Amino acid sequence: MDRKRSPRIIVSGNSNEGLAFYLKQKVSGEFFSRSNGFDLTIPSNQKRFAQLSLDFDVFINCSSLEGFSQTLLLREVFHKWKEKGHKGYIINIGSTCVDRLNSTDNLYPIEKISLRDYSRNLSRTALGRQLGTPPSGIRVTHISPGAMQTEGAAHESLSKIDPAYVADLIVWLMQQPEGVNINEISLDAIQPPMVEASTHQSPYV
Repeated sequence: MDRKRSPRIIVSGNSNEGLAFYLKQKVSGEFFSRSNGFDLTIPSNQKRFAQLSLDFDVFINCSSLEGFSQTLLLREVFHKWKEKGHKGYIINIGSTCVDRLNSTDNLYPIEKISLRDYSRNLSRTALGRQLGTPPSGIRVTHISPGAMQTEGAAHESLSKIDPAYVADLIVWLMQQPEGVNINEISLDAIQPPMVEASTHQSPYV
């Protein structure tokens, strides 16, 4: 990434809602989602997206895609970058719900676990920690925020993280030296004592 110019940023996510909406206020980038005719749950579109991503320095993977598609999209992009020798930065947006699993049949936290664990594996690859594998030169960071103050967010009784703060955190990550890989960040809003005392089951899943 040429630090003399602003990084070229590609984002999986609807810029009209959620975290992607707040990112759009902070960065100049290209956003892809169903809202502009790019359904990233479709394998052929994942491959198209990976090819397009070669023209960018940073991939922010923040779309809420069902069916493990967020992890599969990450795989397509990483493999394409590695194949072409493209040096860039991937930022994956997960969730702290992976630390609060309960007995429900909700697949969302399982999908986020797959994203987190695959992201961790790619971070090791970037650092050359995989035996017999040279460093990929592709930096990878995984961010796990707790519940955020986005439209339609559940759990109204909980304190939530300002998504603008998470967007600022992503901007900060992109400003760090290229020789440093920040592997993982996890953050939650601090809850009032009464909420903590009355919350026996995870409110995040």
